[in-house]
Amino acid sequence: MKFENDLHIDTAEAEKRALKKVAQLLQRPDQLDKVDQYKKGIARKRMGVESRLKTAVHSQLDGVRFGIEQLKSAIENVQEVRKTMRTVEEMMDTAFHDKHIREIKDISAEHRQLSSAMDNLRQIFTVPESVQAARDQLKEDKLLEAHKTIRELEISRDELLYEQHKLENGSQGDVTLLNRYFQDVEVVSSELYRKISSIISDSFTTAKSKPELLVSALRIIEREHSIDQETSRRKTYSGFAPPGRPKEWRESVLESLKSTTEAKFRIEKTAGEGWLGGQLRKIGSDSVTELILLKHIVAPCFPPSWNIFERFTNWYHIAFANEINRLIREGIEGKTIIELLIFLNHYANENYMGNPELGIAKERLPELLDGSEQAALINVYIGSTKDKHKAMA
Repeated sequence: MKFENDLHIDTAEAEKRALKKVAQLLQRPDQLDKVDQYKKGIARKRMGVESRLKTAVHSQLDGVRFGIEQLKSAIENVQEVRKTMRTVEEMMDTAFHDKHIREIKDISAEHRQLSSAMDNLRQIFTVPESVQAARDQLKEDKLLEAHKTIRELEISRDELLYEQHKLENGSQGDVTLLNRYFQDVEVVSSELYRKISSIISDSFTTAKSKPELLVSALRIIEREHSIDQETSRRKTYSGFAPPGRPKEWRESVLESLKSTTEAKFRIEKTAGEGWLGGQLRKIGSDSVTELILLKHIVAPCFPPSWNIFERFTNWYHIAFANEINRLIREGIEGKTIIELLIFLNHYANENYMGNPELGIAKERLPELLDGSEQAALINVYIGSTKDKHKAMA
């Protein structure tokens, strides 16, 4: 219905244009003599248009015909491919049950294992010498060279173990033999960690005397951290994890630094007055001195991702707060409470954590003791003072 309406509109429009064209051609009486000439010209033009239209239609029909033939050919090809695929699948199902194929797979796996052994032959034959070389390098503080030697041994061991892991019928005896042969590699790796851990634990001293040694130790920690991450990713798709992985040296070093920091904040009760105030002031002053040293000398040796200055500031604060809470739980009284409250009041000023050289914003410094606990201490002090006055009265 819509097509018929559109056709009717197009016909009416054509008639309107034709009338307009005729009116333009026959505006004067003398033009009537040329009517036959006009008719012939229009007829020739019409024949030309019809000819071009027929040519275009034939061209489109040829294209459609060719496309249909191509589609038919494609369908036949797809059917042929499906038939061939079914044949191949049937052949594969039969082939993989054949004992000869299994033998070929076993031989191929053995070949890969032997190829890996050949590639690592030099390392295999020189394991004792390489381990000793790594130990000598450690004695000479050549940390990066020692780590390179150890990594070469670990890579050789891990490649051989991985080939064993891929075998469907791998021998556990071979795995045990490889681990036993390379056992000194894990030992010397542990020796490297102890050396590195000692250097980093004493980073305040090392940064002043041998900063390059501290930087080398930290570079090795970062490399091992990256290797741990890569090993973890590899395990997700292969199921294989080398012996001793993940080493987690970075986590262990940070935990060691934290423990060392906490040990500095031990407060001992002593006889006589003023014992707490003196220790609090000393710990606070020593903390500021260490943090200034850390910021300007130690921190530049550490990777930026460690945020070492922020970590130490947080550790110092938490350790100090925990020690003060321990003292309160064990019980303090009298002037000792006043000494503690005075120190808490001065904790954020420029003599302690508010030192301008530290550059720590006050809003980032939580209180060592919150307001309610301070109020409770004040009440304890007032109560004990009243009791003393009553006893004296």
